[in-house]
Amino acid sequence: MRLQTKHKFSMKRDLILSYLKAADRALTTEELYINIRSNNVDISICTLYKYLSIMASNGEVKEDRALRARKYEIC
Repeated sequence: MRLQTKHKFSMKRDLILSYLKAADRALTTEELYINIRSNNVDISICTLYKYLSIMASNGEVKEDRALRARKYEIC
């Protein structure tokens, strides 16, 4: 991974983690997207899905698939 790409990933990862930490419950991707976009942060829903998937694979966030919608929270 190139340094610039790695830095972009780190910035978006940190952003996503900060929103999940601030939440008082697990959030769906859509809820997280709405929260982030309401603060004028430019991120696409596709990017959010991609990053959450990577972060769940790495064990950084917990993915709950028990309900119809996947929900994410800090491990």
